[in-house]
Amino acid sequence: MSHTLVLKDIHLDKDAVKIAALNMGVKVKDHESFRFSDGRYVEGTAVYLKKWVKPVIITEDGSVSYDNYGGRWGDTKQLSELVGKSLAVMSGYDLSQVTLIETTEPGIMEILVE
Repeated sequence: MSHTLVLKDIHLDKDAVKIAALNMGVKVKDHESFRFSDGRYVEGTAVYLKKWVKPVIITEDGSVSYDNYGGRWGDTKQLSELVGKSLAVMSGYDLSQVTLIETTEPGIMEILVE
């Protein structure tokens, strides 16, 4: 069964998300209302990650909602990249100076600034 997951402890700035998504070469739509498989409606900025079945939604408060069906509908490494790059932009870094390094902990990215 599919469930919508919400990252509540991370609050992303929508403009930073747009910059990160552009850097990743993925489509972004403002003011999208999306119904997830569990019936929940979520509104916000939609990011369409490559090969993901459903978009990632950044809500007005900056929380992140997504449903990748336990990894079957999308690679969580892309979500980690989007979050990591968004946080780097929010910290004032130029993405040309940033390298994301996957750690041994699933879903955790280390940000390296050159």
